[in-house]
Amino acid sequence: MAEDSLFNDSPEDQDPDEQVFQSPGVHQDLVQYRSVSKSAVVAIAVSIVSLLAILDFSFWWFLPATGVVLGSVALRVTTRFEQHISGKRLALAGFALNTTILVVGGTLFTIEYLTEVPDGYQRISFYTLDAEGVSTANPISQEIYALKDNKVFIKGYIHPGVNGLGRIQRFVLVGDLKTCCFGGQPKPWDMVEVALKKEHHLSYDMKVHKLWGKMDIGSGGHIAVGSTKEVTGDVALQGGYYAIDADGVK
Repeated sequence: MAEDSLFNDSPEDQDPDEQVFQSPGVHQDLVQYRSVSKSAVVAIAVSIVSLLAILDFSFWWFLPATGVVLGSVALRVTTRFEQHISGKRLALAGFALNTTILVVGGTLFTIEYLTEVPDGYQRISFYTLDAEGVSTANPISQEIYALKDNKVFIKGYIHPGVNGLGRIQRFVLVGDLKTCCFGGQPKPWDMVEVALKKEHHLSYDMKVHKLWGKMDIGSGGHIAVGSTKEVTGDVALQGGYYAIDADGVK
């Protein structure tokens, strides 16, 4: 009997830890465990942040584009290694959400771009106005100078060096978030001085604004409109080459 008990494999005679390890249910769970695809999880997270692309597709378009790539990679991995990696539904959801945001955001951006310029106005950009490298003596090219007194449409950000934060009617428009958020003295060709009509006004923010009006081109060496030493420090913001007497703003 002693010898029989020595080789007895009944659960009652086994060590508790050994019983757990050899339990059929636990063994089956260990065999069936699959890690979740990290790309699928990140694709879902990116799809939430990608909603920013609906608000400003021109700046945030890369978010849904990244989500589409991550979702497609996760789909391929979870399909190829299905026995080892789970998360195929997450990958599919992330891919679908980011694709939808990319398509919807791109479509809305295209429609807006094609319809946002009022009749009779010419679209320009800060890239158009970039006169860097022309020459010191003639910093404005003939092509740019031809815009003088023309009706133009341009988009940009309000420079923080303005007198007041609400009901602004005179300010400097810049073309990038770096200058918009952190201030500093823009280059003369990277700024447009704006004067709004009495019925129009803005509040300072970090959003893209659209404005249209008559273009004026002059020379630097003057204090920028809407700028005071109180808001820009010891040295007031210097004006640039371009100014617009705005007919409208959004």
